[in-house]
Parts: sequence; C-alpha cells; structure tokens
Amino acid sequence: MITNTFTFRLPSPDFNVYSRGTGTQIGSTVTATAVGSSQVRWSINLGPLADGQYDLESTSGYGSWALVVASGIATVYDSWESYSPLAGSGQYLLMLTARDSASSSPLQGVLVTVQRAGGNINWKYTDSLGQAAFLLDPATYSVNASLPGYGSIIGQSAVVSANGSGTLSMDALSSSPPPVSGLCAVTFAVTDAGVPVVGAIVHVELEEPNPCIPNYMVSRLIHDAVTDSLGIAVLTMIQRDSFLGDGVYRIRVSDANGKRLHDRRVTVPTVSSINAVNLTNA
Repeated sequence: MITNTFTFRLPSPDFNVYSRGTGTQIGSTVTATAVGSSQVRWSINLGPLADGQYDLESTSGYGSWALVVASGIATVYDSWESYSPLAGSGQYLLMLTARDSASSSPLQGVLVTVQRAGGNINWKYTDSLGQAAFLLDPATYSVNASLPGYGSIIGQSAVVSANGSGTLSMDALSSSPPPVSGLCAVTFAVTDAGVPVVGAIVHVELEEPNPCIPNYMVSRLIHDAVTDSLGIAVLTMIQRDSFLGDGVYRIRVSDANGKRLHDRRVTVPTVSSINAVNLTNA
C-alpha cells in the first residue's frame, strides 16, 4: 500500500489516477482524508500501485498533477514539465528532502550530489517539494548539498541497504549588520558545479570614477575577501541610497588558480545584511 501526504488547496478531496497520457483510469476514485486544517492537507491512500508514471486529477476539475511511483515510493510533481527522472541506476531508491533548518520548509533548487568512495557522482536539483531521488546500489555514500543563501552540506553520510529517505537540514546564511548606518554586510557563498570553493577571491569595485556619499568621497576599490572552508566570505558594502551617483558595484569572483567564476554588476538595497545572490542587478 502506498500512502503519502500531499498538499492541495481544493474544495474537493476526490482524485482519479490514470496511466500517464492514456486516459485509462487505474482503480477507483481516490478519496483523501483531511490532515490538519480542513481542505489544506490531504492524506491519500493510493492502494497497490505498480512502479510507473501516472496522471493524478481532481474529479471536480480543479487541477492535475504528475504522479511518479519508483520502488514503492510515490512522489507528486506540479506538472510533467517540473518532473525529471531519477538520478542513478542502482537497486534501491534514496529520497532526500532539503529543508530550511529554522522553518522546516522544503527548499527547491538545491544541488544534491551523492558519491560513494571511488564511484561516479550522481547529482540532481531538488523539486518544488524539496526532493531529490536517486537509484543507488548498496554502499555508504557521501552527500553534498548547496543552495545560494544557505550554508552548504558537505560529506553527510547515507547508508543504502534498502529503499530509504533522508533529510538535508540547511542553515540560512546570516551576518552581523555593520555598526554604521548606510552599510550592508554582504555574504558570498561561492560554488563551482555545486561544490563550495575554498580560497576563492571575491573582488568588489565601485564603477563610478569618483563615487561620493554626502560629505565624503569613497575609494573605488574595496579590499578582496577570501572564502573560508565552507566557501563563504563576507564584505561590507555601501547601500545604493547612500550614494549621490548610481552606486554600481562590479563583483568578480575567481578561484585560487585564477579561474573566473562570477562577473556581475549590482547595487546594494537598503538593508543591513543580505546574501549576495539577492543583490539587485545593475
């Protein structure tokens, strides 16, 4: 029996399951049971359902979803466009879910890599449910996860001996606001192909030849910062509204060997701290 809890905001809790793209109904109409607040979360017992791809549709015409069953574990996607096949080709399914450590909310777009000693790297981005699924052979695997604005997970262990699941709890990056108004602590999380880059050089320079804020002329060049063991660096930058001119910065990031990783023109919003990925493009 396959029982999963999926989130639907519908006035009707009834669904039909069809073989994907055929219109052939599988079994009878599924009636969901409310979990928590009414008509927000439904617990759906799908019954015996073979591995495969299915269309899950509201009987009242409120929507349809992509339903994938692999090794007895069911996953619902917003659409077939948002579904991507499982990574790997092993014997067992490992379903990993990335969540914000503070709110427990699922995190979409996390790059997850899974590798056993001496083996190939399997990788996948998490979907709208925060999930990334892998088909793996029995072994102990090292799991890495990265997402701009969050501290990376490096070397989390996963032992695969049967179908299973795990959680990737990720901490949102934060930095102490600078003591002077008009400044912003900007956190850079530098990665290359999803792997944190240690020792990367973050170079930040104001583009205006003679940038000014009221009563002061500002040096164009801000000293470079070097990323730490988690690929993190923090620089203090001036908020856009503090400048008499346009206040555009050019940010260039290179690894320790000089390989250019990022080149971007930005302005800094009126906040005391921010993750670099959220800076405003100029």
